Amino acid sequence: RHNTSTKPIRSHPTFCMRYQCRVCRRKLIDRQRKKHYSNNIQFINRDGTVIMLTLTVPHTVKDKLSSLYERFQMSISKMKHSRSWRKIKDLTDCQFHYNNIELTERKNGYHLHNHMTVGVLNDVSLLTIEDLLFDTWSKETFKVGLDKISRKGVNVTDVTKTVGGHSNSYGDKSIEELSKIKGTLEW
Repeated sequence: RHNTSTKPIRSHPTFCMRYQCRVCRRKLIDRQRKKHYSNNIQFINRDGTVIMLTLTVPHTVKDKLSSLYERFQMSISKMKHSRSWRKIKDLTDCQFHYNNIELTERKNGYHLHNHMTVGVLNDVSLLTIEDLLFDTWSKETFKVGLDKISRKGVNVTDVTKTVGGHSNSYGDKSIEELSKIKGTLEW
């Protein structure tokens, strides 16, 4: 641009606010993360507990992302309509939950997993929750044609003790950090 001394023309950023855009995706994720962080802090201050359920599915190099993602989403939907999920919600007195689905590409294919953040009021053993969750998750993933999941495919952790129920998922990392992690969109 041609700037004059009396009328400098300055460029300014515009945002498309689409997840496909690297900069805008970061803005959208940060906005959502801050909202969740604030809500989690308020919930914890009211004597709630925030736990994170991590659900993964087996994958191979031959799996196409579109097929894997569709079956993964179907498994999550079926699990949330299952009797075991209702039992988990009743046992824990679940107040809210939200998903953070992450995708990375590795040598052995696409690694798709869900970090589900759950706000609970009842103190229930994490192992009990994990057992119920593993049973229903393995059934639902098998129903949609995915391979049998291992016990490592389901994990339950208490994230209340971390800063405000803030998980260490990829969604919480900066663009600079993500650009160093092979398989992320930023890399």
